[in-house]
Amino acid sequence: IAGAVFCVLAFAYTSARHGLATGSAVSLGMWSAGALTFAVFALTRIPVTTSFTYVLFFALIVSAIASSFTFRKIGESYKSEADKELTVEDRTQKSVATKEILVFTVASVIALVLLGVIATNAMRMVALWSLIALVVSVFSAWIFAPSVFVPLKKLSDKKAANRARYDYKKEKKVKPAKQEKQEETADENASKEA
Repeated sequence: IAGAVFCVLAFAYTSARHGLATGSAVSLGMWSAGALTFAVFALTRIPVTTSFTYVLFFALIVSAIASSFTFRKIGESYKSEADKELTVEDRTQKSVATKEILVFTVASVIALVLLGVIATNAMRMVALWSLIALVVSVFSAWIFAPSVFVPLKKLSDKKAANRARYDYKKEKKVKPAKQEKQEETADENASKEA
């Protein structure tokens, strides 16, 4: 439940800050990180215990943090005058935060290794499982989320362009010919009587 709440909160925050396409891409990236982590655990037959929920939540958090690096750079790219003529694909490809994601991944690996060295046997297993979740989450944030962002942004831009073309003025109603004749004869009768 906490993971779902975190996904909804991450979606709401990134949607409010960077737009609906970005919020959707981050949320889909987080869900894919959770699903891929579960799939890796199922394929390798790692026993699913209560510790697995911690690892799954760790995967969601890592995916959200790593995605935020890329989408922050994409948001800055949309504000930049130099990048105005770039397409969505080029802008996304240029803005993928490779260096920041790698530094974050290396720092997380070091922290998990230190946790595994210092902690008890049960925590060593959680640290090892978290390494698996880290790899899956980085894949999701580095490759999957930006790939999902491109079609979502294109759709969002298309809908915004359609809204911008509509002028929101009331259109003049065209009266049928029969109704116009009736009004003309009523006007002629009123002018004859006067």
